[in-house]
Amino acid sequence: MQNGTLGDFRVTAIEPTRVTINKQPQFKITLQRVDQADAAPHEVRWYKPELVAFARERQKNGQAVFGLFDPAKPKKVLLPEAWAARG
Repeated sequence: MQNGTLGDFRVTAIEPTRVTINKQPQFKITLQRVDQADAAPHEVRWYKPELVAFARERQKNGQAVFGLFDPAKPKKVLLPEAWAARG
């Protein structure tokens, strides 16, 4: 990610999709920048239960999650903290 920007995100929604991967339902996790509430929402799509659980926990307790995103593709974001939490 050459043109990446760092930011903190709040999980605002977790919605099931109609997609199943490896017999696991996929979820769309919507994120909003903490420092720029009027910015377009970002999203990730996860099917791994431990990643979805991470998102649900952050949504429940309101804790921000650190992320990397490309301003040219604002709907996509990488959340290294979530992958590190998988252990």
